[in-house]
This record gives sequence, structure tokens and C-alpha cells, in this order.
Amino acid sequence: MPAHKAQPPDRAAGERAKYWQTPILPGSELLFAHYRTQNFAPHTHEHYVIGAVAKGAYRYDYRHREHIAGAGSVPCCYPGEVHNGQAVNADGWTYRMFYIDTGHMCALTTQIADRPAGLPFFPDSVIHDPDIAARLLAIHAALEQGASPLEAETRLLSTLALLITRHADPRVELRPAGDERDVVALARDYIEDNYTRNITLDELGRLVCMSNFHFVRVFHEVIGMPPHAYLNHVRIRRARQLLAAGQPIARVSFDTGFADQSHLTRHFRRIVGVTPGRYRQSISKNVQD
Repeated sequence: MPAHKAQPPDRAAGERAKYWQTPILPGSELLFAHYRTQNFAPHTHEHYVIGAVAKGAYRYDYRHREHIAGAGSVPCCYPGEVHNGQAVNADGWTYRMFYIDTGHMCALTTQIADRPAGLPFFPDSVIHDPDIAARLLAIHAALEQGASPLEAETRLLSTLALLITRHADPRVELRPAGDERDVVALARDYIEDNYTRNITLDELGRLVCMSNFHFVRVFHEVIGMPPHAYLNHVRIRRARQLLAAGQPIARVSFDTGFADQSHLTRHFRRIVGVTPGRYRQSISKNVQD
């Protein structure tokens, strides 16, 4: 658990804060907050702190320097390091924070480097990288909204790996991903046989005897999309068949492994270009004609 908790948000000031945990990061916590008057006392974390600022800016003292984290930046604090925090101005700030277990960060760095490695060190406590900030904000929001385990794990792994390879010191060099088609074919067949289940990245990594990071890289290299996107592709392909057969949309979402009808609709529209209802209606009309 973090060594501090935010003070109760001041509703009159329009503040809000929410902590929660996710199974894909055992021993870790997530925070979404908007603060205006919050003034964090000096404190430390036993976790690795990585976040992204969505709006506004806040300042904090860390390693004998003042730092300002504004929108589009990625604040990072090493475990055990004292820091505080408060708004830069009356508008306050909105951010999403990951408090990541040190064992998870060590394991990830080891996978990336393909050799034993410790915690990554970032020389800049505030990293100005809008691309990574946007990715962190998006995956954090997806976790809050109940993204599937495979999607959440894959996106978070890829984003943290990008942060480490771009900004850690010493720089972590990636070995070539390779073209391991037999391994990828095994994983692809497994996904197609188990698409109704919430497959996890750990499950696929164990299946092919690879680290999660290396598996995601070779799968993307061969298939052209990450594992979670391929899973959605398989589910939507089956959903089209069921909808064309006249199955109710709610039933189709259940039978294809989506959490609910809204999840089916969102992914269906992204891949097919129309909603499931419009697709079924069009297919039925063509059959009648």
C-alpha cells in the first residue's frame, strides 16, 4: 500500500479522488484525481510511482529540486524518495497515477533487457513525452472502465516498455523481435479456440514458453496486431455470423465473450464500421430481397 492517502477531497472546491486495485498489477494501486487545494505533506512510497497529467499542473520537491508537472507530462518517483505536491495555480490539476509494485517493475525491465535487471532509473523526474502520457492516460481509463485482462496487460506492458526504452538510464537496448511463426501460430490457434474466455497474457506466455514482453513483440511482428486486438478480431468475426443468423444482440455479446452489449457495440463499430443492430438489419434486408 502507498505510504500516504489523499486527504478527503473538498467537494466545494470541485475536488475528487479515487484509488483502486487491478488484478493485472498485483500489489499495486491506481489513482485518478482532480485537486485544487490539496497539499501533500512530504511522504514516500514503497511503490514505483508513474503517472500522467491530463490537465493543469502541480509542483513537487524531489531530490532537492522543485519540479513542475504539466499537462502531457509523465511524473516519476523512485521508491523510498521523499516528495510532496500541490497545485501551481487555483485551477489545480488532474492526473492518473500508477503505484506499481517494485517486483513487477524489476521483472518488466528484465524481460525488456533479456537479462537480469533492477529497477529502471529515470534521470528526469518529470518526463516530457506527450505520446507516452496519452498512452498512460488511455490505459489507466480503460482499466477503470473494466478493459479485458488481455487488452489491459498488453497495452500497459507495451507503454511501460516504451517509457523504459526511451527514457531510462542506462538505456535498455532491445534485441530483434524475430520471426517465430510456429510459436505465433500456436498462440493464434489457442486464441481462436478460446475466444469466449478472458484469456490473459500470462496464459499465452506460458503456452509458448516466452516472456510476456517478447511474446507480444513477436506476435505483433507476425500477425500485424497485438494479441488483444486479434482476440477482438476473432470475436467480431463470430459475432457477424451470429447476427447474420438473426441472434439477439445481447445474446451475441455473451456468446462471443464480450463483457456486455456496449463492449460488443464499441468494438464491432471500430472493426466493421456500423453498429451490430445496423449490421443485422442490413443483412436481414439483403436476405429478404
